[in-house]
This record gives sequence, structure tokens and C-alpha cells, in this order.
Amino acid sequence: QLDSSHPEIHNKLGTTLQKLGDIELAIASYREAIARQPEYAEAYSNLGNALELTGDLAQAEEAYRKALDLRPEMQSAAAALGAILVARGNPEEGLQLQNETDGVIRFDLNEGVSILPPTSESP
Repeated sequence: QLDSSHPEIHNKLGTTLQKLGDIELAIASYREAIARQPEYAEAYSNLGNALELTGDLAQAEEAYRKALDLRPEMQSAAAALGAILVARGNPEEGLQLQNETDGVIRFDLNEGVSILPPTSESP
């Protein structure tokens, strides 16, 4: 029997719903995970990703910033935040975050943020 009071269950449910294309229910699940554990960096990062998919870059930025406040080493949140900042007209901070991650950021409003592995070629 599952205990639905655990925030991890809501976070995983959100991830599953997001993969199935139900972004609004995914967002609600991530928010429930955060309500149950306010220091849950992964849930904030997942919330940011889902909000990106809805086109709400302002709230996505806020969610990624909270994830990074809680876990500054979270490269996926830093890369995603960097891409959003570039998309929202703040390329200086966005590119700085991109340079601090291990990969190259690709941002697409329909697909969200993905991090491509660094190439071994030198410019």
C-alpha cells in the first residue's frame, strides 16, 4: 500500500503525468510534493520544467531559482534557468549559468530544456 503523504510519490506522479502529456496535473503533483516538503529541490526543478512547457517562463524561472537556492550544485536546474534567462532577454546571466554547466543548453518551448553533452572539439 502506498502512503500518499510522502512527497516523493507526488514528485514521481508528476513526472509520469508530464511524460503522458498531462502538464497541468503534473504541475499540481509537483506543487503537492513541495507543499509536503518545502525543501524538495528536485520537485522545484521538475515544476520549472513543467511550467516551461506551458510557456510560463516567469514562474519556471522562479521554480528553478528555488531549486538552486536549495541545491546550488543541481546542474540541470542551472542549465534550464540559463536557457530561460536567455529566452527572456537576460543573456548575460543566462550564458554565465550555461558556462558553469557541463553541457550545452538547448531550449525549445515545445520540448523544454535539454542539456547536450560537451563536445571534445576545441573551437
